Amino acid sequence: SAAHDHAAAAEAGPIVSLDDSRLTKDQEKRGEQLLETTRAALAAFPDEASVVAAGYRSIGDGRRAGGFEHFINYDYPADGRELDANALESIVFQVHPDGSKAVASAMYIMEPGTTMENVPDIAGELTPWHDHQNLCFAPNGRLSGRLVNGACGPGGTLRVTAPMMHVWLADTPCG
Repeated sequence: SAAHDHAAAAEAGPIVSLDDSRLTKDQEKRGEQLLETTRAALAAFPDEASVVAAGYRSIGDGRRAGGFEHFINYDYPADGRELDANALESIVFQVHPDGSKAVASAMYIMEPGTTMENVPDIAGELTPWHDHQNLCFAPNGRLSGRLVNGACGPGGTLRVTAPMMHVWLADTPCG
């Protein structure tokens, strides 16, 4: 049937839903639990003021409408807690065309020293980890740019990140 062909075609691509039959029952359960605990934790942060009041600082990457701005609580990335919704390392806002912002996701950041080779498998491809090997930061923790020809611009220092993973409030095409 056409409906079956569409479902099979969708499942040939990346896993972007907890309903994907390629997930094991354990992956589905772990993915649901991560989503539920993260969404509940993010409910405490309805706006930028609440995020800042909780100790989060912008890395300064939200300059363009339609983009995203990451706020990090620098007390959390090396606190010994991983994947803890009570200690979200980063909260990400979507910046709307009118300049307003809305919480879009939490971003869990693994402990320093963790590599992409030893990140936990939560829900397989549905919960992808990533890192950054090319970001430059100013001494105040704000993003100052990206490596260009292997170097940071004046005042910037390369910081290779520990693996991180977004948990989005709304479904996204990339899971």
